[in-house]
Amino acid sequence: MGRTTIGVIVDNGCLARWQADALRTLTSDHDFIVYNCLNSRPGKRRLRHALYYLLNLGTVRNAQTRRGPIPPDIRPVATVDFESVHDGSWQSLPNSLIDRIRADQPTVLVKFGMGLLTVPPKSDLPTPILSYHHGDPSAFRGRPAGFYELLTGAERMGQVVQIIGEAGLGKSRLVYTLKQHLRAHAHDHGPAGHDHDHGHAPEPSTA
Repeated sequence: MGRTTIGVIVDNGCLARWQADALRTLTSDHDFIVYNCLNSRPGKRRLRHALYYLLNLGTVRNAQTRRGPIPPDIRPVATVDFESVHDGSWQSLPNSLIDRIRADQPTVLVKFGMGLLTVPPKSDLPTPILSYHHGDPSAFRGRPAGFYELLTGAERMGQVVQIIGEAGLGKSRLVYTLKQHLRAHAHDHGPAGHDHDHGHAPEPSTA
């Protein structure tokens, strides 16, 4: 069987440590094309979201979520820079990038960057876009990674991977879920503490 191409959406050429580790498990039989968004930094954070960002400092940030340049051993076969189109809190892919992705024909796109993403219609971009989410969206919503689990003393924390649909995460399809052991300390919950929203307000999701 030949090598499979995976498209990876990132912000400013960076990955979290856990994201880089995940890609390393695939390097033996997969090629990566990096689609690098240059303008995903959030705008002025609204006062009503101030508590959310404050909670992020205590529940999300750890060694696994620390971001840095894409490690050289990932060896992407190509890197394509682009600027997203902003519409309020939402971002969308420019037509030039959609054309490039169609030409590249990756099997799947993995969303390791950007925030709230408006997904193009399948007629424009048939490639599925996978998005990772910490927590159990069927029980806990609207707070940073591990917040409710730590608050309630839960022993395990849900994690899901979704294919996001044309209406964004409100029309997502669940493709994978697991329960990860949750350690007792906020700064030491390992892979269960991955950052899914890259500094933006919480994204809605459906299980």
